Amino acid sequence: MNKEIEEENAERSRKSFNHASDPTVHKESGSEQASLISLDEVDLNRFRVPSFAASFPGLIYSKLAKWIADEDIKSKLKRKPADEQKLSAEDARIAKRRCMNGQKMVPWVVGVPWQATFPQNLFDTELCIAVPLPFFLNKNLNILNVEASTLATTKTNPNPGETKGNVILDIEKLSMRFGKELSLSCSQWTEAAGNMYLFQKERDEEGTSEAHSAWYNDHFCFYTSQDTKDELYDAWKADELKFRQEHWAKYREYDAARYYQAYKLSEKQQEMMVDIRSGRSSSSTPDCLICAERGHDATQHADSTTPIKFKSDGKSVWAKYTDHNLLSPDNRIICISWNLRGDRGHPCSHKDERVHLCSFCGSKHHNTFSWICRSRPAN
Repeated sequence: MNKEIEEENAERSRKSFNHASDPTVHKESGSEQASLISLDEVDLNRFRVPSFAASFPGLIYSKLAKWIADEDIKSKLKRKPADEQKLSAEDARIAKRRCMNGQKMVPWVVGVPWQATFPQNLFDTELCIAVPLPFFLNKNLNILNVEASTLATTKTNPNPGETKGNVILDIEKLSMRFGKELSLSCSQWTEAAGNMYLFQKERDEEGTSEAHSAWYNDHFCFYTSQDTKDELYDAWKADELKFRQEHWAKYREYDAARYYQAYKLSEKQQEMMVDIRSGRSSSSTPDCLICAERGHDATQHADSTTPIKFKSDGKSVWAKYTDHNLLSPDNRIICISWNLRGDRGHPCSHKDERVHLCSFCGSKHHNTFSWICRSRPAN
């Protein structure tokens, strides 16, 4: 009797399942009370397919759902050892030890210059902050590649629309090792400039005719093409840095006229530097246009943050020397040539760009080395 009831229940269960699966073919619905536990193995296995099971949410009761979950766990446990066995003993050793293939070494070729390579963290950093030029010296690029995983890094603030910042090189810390801007010699600047151009060339977007790197080519080539670049390096290197940083921040096109005007001004500044160093009294030792002492020139006090006083009376000095210029307290540029030679020198051509004021006291009635407001230092 029990067997007959079980068989009848199973038949009702199949009808109910078949009707739910395809009501067009299986029109008889069976009994709503039939237990799906009587599904055969083929039907049960179909429920292990997620897309199939999702089609019959009303037919999946708790016991059937538990069976599906258990079968899925068993399947995953069976697959794991099989996946691990796919690796041979040699493959496992290579993967674990990260073994190196010496057959991939690149031969040295005599006559082929050293080619700079740029690590990914350099590109990531350039997106957030302008990488200083000293980082592109050959020796520093080598360090960036060899020690990439151990170099100091920092995290940026998230960009608009993002929740996480980016990890970039810690420029401030690494600059202590690689050198800061304006610390390079002219030959080092030339080396680093060439590498920075190659770096920017790799950042060109396809289909833009290398317009991005073309700016850096024009920028650097302007200075390398100047016949007087070596002797005027100290005068123009600050302008080069200013133009490069302005471009990174504002991304404006190259303007050759600005470069030409700035370079001409650098030539004038260099002439003033020569005047400062050649400014002398009856002795062959230079006198300072700032503190009136003998034995050094005004560049000794360049960008000084320490208060300077005249030794003769203890009063604070009047002028200052900043960014290659002799300046008044209100930052007007003082004419050095007039202070050295007075009205006896060649007529000045600077017009209103510079003022004729004594750098000792600010008077417009006498020049500095007339020694009217200060006593001439003893020989």
